[in-house]
Amino acid sequence: MFITARCAAMLQPQFFIRIFHCSSVLSLLTLTAIQPSIAQTEPLSFTAALAIAERESPDLAAWNADIAAARSVSVAAGRLPDPKLIAGIDNLPTAGVDQWSLNRDFMTMRKIGVMQDIPNGGKRRAQAEIASAVIDRAEAEQLVRVAKVRRGAALAWLDRYYLEQSTT
Repeated sequence: MFITARCAAMLQPQFFIRIFHCSSVLSLLTLTAIQPSIAQTEPLSFTAALAIAERESPDLAAWNADIAAARSVSVAAGRLPDPKLIAGIDNLPTAGVDQWSLNRDFMTMRKIGVMQDIPNGGKRRAQAEIASAVIDRAEAEQLVRVAKVRRGAALAWLDRYYLEQSTT
């Protein structure tokens, strides 16, 4: 009862407003504490800005994950599928005197086995080539995205640089 009432109290809008207010105050205090150290650092160089943009870009991180996924999928491309284990009972009586008995009826058969599908070799080679092409395409798209991120960072850095030059 106490836990349910406490959880219900936590779901009230006032609870979330208090949490948001506390986090806002902490963010403000953190920014004011950091501000003097930001003013004393050297200006950001062009190459450093490009490196930071590449390192911190969520778009590039997502594409790196896509490339890693394509590489992991390509490992299985062109290989034989996994074998299958088969187990079963045929002709099991469900009525009469021999109902659910595995030993009394001579027609009841138990089976266990392993089955392997073997697709055409040309199809497996084509799957491997497609997987390789997908990786190549993803890597090429990654290069384009890196260029776009670097271009955006360069334009932002140049805008800031010319703005600073015009004010001094």
